[in-house]
Amino acid sequence: MESTDFSIQRESPRHPSRWAEGQCLSLVLISSNLADQARTKLKALPEGGIAYNNLAASNILVQAQDPHPRVHLIDLSASITLPHVQFSPSQVKATQQKVIQLLEVGFALLSKLPINQCLCVADLSSSDKTSLRDVIAESEFI
Repeated sequence: MESTDFSIQRESPRHPSRWAEGQCLSLVLISSNLADQARTKLKALPEGGIAYNNLAASNILVQAQDPHPRVHLIDLSASITLPHVQFSPSQVKATQQKVIQLLEVGFALLSKLPINQCLCVADLSSSDKTSLRDVIAESEFI
């Protein structure tokens, strides 16, 4: 395994322990399929009372399974779970909305990497900013 590869062990009451091997998102060719999987997984977390609070390309694992690679969110250690003593459900929802917007900013930035050859899968349509530069300037993520 190269140093840029990751292995994760997934364990839950419904799923026995198993390892998933892959590469972080910044090391693979981005596609609309990968972006959609990441969006779907990130948006599904609040339904389980979780706000993902550690978004980074290195925390999005891509498991290469030809012809359909799979995306996994890893490192949930900084996540906020409900009920929470310090955060109300509305605060968690606001945090999650910011994270979803930051995901799109991340997709836009990943398009600048040579591997992606300026292919951009970011959806910044929900932003009220006029340009990617404005979105990045307001982002606390970057």
